[in-house]
Amino acid sequence: MLHIFLSILISLHLCFNHDQKEEDKLNIIYVNSYHPGYEPSDNILNGFKDKINQVEHSLEIIYMDTKKHTSSHFADSIGNAIVNKVVDKSPDFLVISDDPAMKYVAMPVLGKSNIKILFSGVNWSLDEYDIDGKQVSGVLEFLPVDSFVDFVKSSQYQYLEKVSVLTEDSLSELKSAKFIKEILENAGFEVDYYFTDNYADWSTEFRRLNEKQTLICLPTNGAIKDWDQKDALKLVSTSTKVPTFSFDSFMMDFVTMGFIKNEEEMGRKKGEMLIEVHEGKDIREIPVSRNYEYELKSNSHLIQNLNTTY
Repeated sequence: MLHIFLSILISLHLCFNHDQKEEDKLNIIYVNSYHPGYEPSDNILNGFKDKINQVEHSLEIIYMDTKKHTSSHFADSIGNAIVNKVVDKSPDFLVISDDPAMKYVAMPVLGKSNIKILFSGVNWSLDEYDIDGKQVSGVLEFLPVDSFVDFVKSSQYQYLEKVSVLTEDSLSELKSAKFIKEILENAGFEVDYYFTDNYADWSTEFRRLNEKQTLICLPTNGAIKDWDQKDALKLVSTSTKVPTFSFDSFMMDFVTMGFIKNEEEMGRKKGEMLIEVHEGKDIREIPVSRNYEYELKSNSHLIQNLNTTY
């Protein structure tokens, strides 16, 4: 009888400890706007994971895949499915990266629950999102356009007064265009934007722009359909005649110089915010932050095409 009694006590103790551990473990649902392998959002996630390893947690990652499927109908449909899952599971935190997840997941969740939300990679501004007084904070993504301006103004290319931006036709790029254009125009540049959703048009436009007296900005290619990596590398190698630049490391093979933002910084900051809230701070008392870190890089192979150095 004593043996049975002790066995019951041990079982109850183990169950209690298990329940206590599960209760103490943070439950996090992480919604990535894009797909596995898209370097910028992967880097944000890596920075976040490195930081939250300090606390016990379970992490479920959901990918929206909106770079490969760019229609608003797709984003709305998958967003609704994710919102229902998040509300049903009611995690301790909903963590999102980039504007599609903010628009199609975080904002609808706010209207249905009190789940704490942390974001990063939301471009430039929160003006379109009503988060005042709500359980939301995070890290805005700024591109180092000012640093690019300072660099060009002090370089031998200061005579170039035009910037042509050739980029994908996506929600994030359409939003960024307003801010990039404003900074460049305030610095005295004439700015033209060219949006495309396919590689054939992108390559044609790239050739055409290289015949102009212009600086060329190539922000990203993630949503450009039928992207041909091999052909694109050959194209830029043979057609680059003017300075080209980007802000993402995965675009460095296609440009002469890069002002490369450190995406992991945003992930780390987001993780630090989560830990602060976990330790008792009201999420509404944590101010929205932004990224600052970047690295200047150059592509020596393409620079040779310009018959000059920076």
